[in-house]
Amino acid sequence: MNPNDNQGVRYILAGWLLALDRDDELARLLDQFPDEGTAAWAYNRVLLGFRKHGDTPEVRNLLQTAFERNPHVPDYLLGQKFPPREPPESYALGEESEAITYVGETLAGWRATAGAIAWLRQIIVKKPPAPEPRGPLGFVKSWLKRKIPQEFDVWQADSRPLASWLTNSGSPIRPWITLVMSRTNDLCLAHVIHEGAPSAKHVWDALTAAMERPVAGEPHRPTELQVPRDDRWSSLKSHLEEIDIRALEVDELDQVDVAFADLSKRLVGKPVPGMLDVPGVQPEQVGRFYDAAAFYFEKAPWRKLGYEAAVQVECHWLSSGPYYGVIIGQSGLTLGLAVYEDLGQLKWMWTERRPDEENARESVAWSVIYGEEWSLPVANLDDINRHGWRVARPDAYPSALHKERGTTFRPPLAWELGLLEACLRAIPDFVDRHPQDDPTKEEMTVTIASGEVRLTLSWVAGDDEG
Repeated sequence: MNPNDNQGVRYILAGWLLALDRDDELARLLDQFPDEGTAAWAYNRVLLGFRKHGDTPEVRNLLQTAFERNPHVPDYLLGQKFPPREPPESYALGEESEAITYVGETLAGWRATAGAIAWLRQIIVKKPPAPEPRGPLGFVKSWLKRKIPQEFDVWQADSRPLASWLTNSGSPIRPWITLVMSRTNDLCLAHVIHEGAPSAKHVWDALTAAMERPVAGEPHRPTELQVPRDDRWSSLKSHLEEIDIRALEVDELDQVDVAFADLSKRLVGKPVPGMLDVPGVQPEQVGRFYDAAAFYFEKAPWRKLGYEAAVQVECHWLSSGPYYGVIIGQSGLTLGLAVYEDLGQLKWMWTERRPDEENARESVAWSVIYGEEWSLPVANLDDINRHGWRVARPDAYPSALHKERGTTFRPPLAWELGLLEACLRAIPDFVDRHPQDDPTKEEMTVTIASGEVRLTLSWVAGDDEG
């Protein structure tokens, strides 16, 4: 089947209706062809159903039907596979070529639908059920007190998340580790990995494992257990007292701190630095950046563009520049903003038909890319949660990076973060007021963390783009 034949027009139209949120028109289009047997029609019905009703048994049934027609589509929607640079000239129903063609037409609509990709991952990626924790059952406490001897020993215990994301069964997770240490004897007695934040029952089971089957030393009950000020541990205090263990909440767990840092480094390597790790970057500035990034995402300037182009941004408070902001999102594969300093490099990327890998190696730019929470360095995610900074949607966490030549990335410096904030605040309004063929320059003033700044924006002229 040729995707460019007359029938292919309705598939392209369906993709545009999805991207523009014109759901009623899409529903009418789908109903005009009730016997359509393609993956395009099946998966479009899934997405339309999810938009209208959310996660319901009926929508899950639609997904099952679509999956039976073409099981390759979710791999591309979830980013487990990436479409080739050139789309297939033809496709066969049920084959990977059909999936590539469909995703090329509708990925923007899937990405624009809040929660759709996360829901699809939850349904498609099957994980075996985790065993239920036992917790402080009466017979367990009785057995520990009767069978496990007690000796003088001060323990420390805590549960903490790793400083990195891992993949389990195709799904991103941020594991937690519960550590139980003997401070008296400088020994690690138990270390348990959890897929998510452990409950009080989970940490109790880790404690009983340390008593019954310690990694080092003989089985025994301690006389004292030092724990953080946390509801999980507080809820276990009375249960520990029943087996003659004094639970003490403390502000510092020196031995656990050292052991956890060492274990985390061994498991996931050196943590990726966050924006607040950059000298001179303050929480107020980062919080304003996140607010600007949420504003930019909500305005969705990529929806207003018919072709890829650059906005020239002259920053009157900076001695360098001008800069060139490229709005990312027409294809739906990635949403965000890239800011370049070298227009020649940008033109080279647009005009030279070179592999994506070569473009990536040669490019130098600042970027703000949106994704789910696992796309962020965990240092940034922890800071967002700690400070309550604004994020537009659960699938719109902004990741800000400076890409240097080669494959080196780093968080933006303080002045670079100000540049990004200014572009995020100014470009959406400029796009609203100026079509891509409008050469008019516009001066505007925006407020960023350092105060009011003046910008001059204009589209890069077509003849400048080569």
